[in-house]
Amino acid sequence: MRTRQRLSKASQNLRGVIVPIVDLRIKFSQVDVDYNDNTVVIVLNLGQRVVGIVVDGVSDVLSLTAEQIRPAPEFAVTLSTEYLTGLGALGRPDVDSGEHRKTAEQRRDGAVR
Repeated sequence: MRTRQRLSKASQNLRGVIVPIVDLRIKFSQVDVDYNDNTVVIVLNLGQRVVGIVVDGVSDVLSLTAEQIRPAPEFAVTLSTEYLTGLGALGRPDVDSGEHRKTAEQRRDGAVR
């Protein structure tokens, strides 16, 4: 019998709500899961549930309306879109450009503060 991986790393009481903390890197079989100063938990409202998701880092926080979410594109066979609802499209060059990603990567690596 195969044992199920434990994805919930912990739970946190956030303003009276018990929030399970989930590390999806374990779900996607990343063996070398590293927690460092950039590792954060983002809290999501998913329907009637509140869940914390461990992420490697956050460069910016944006709010999207339903109209700004485009359907998920078809990717190569190696990337499943089963859990991907869509991609945000802001129409802002500072967010949608490669320059923004470059700056976010530099910020993550400590080059820009």
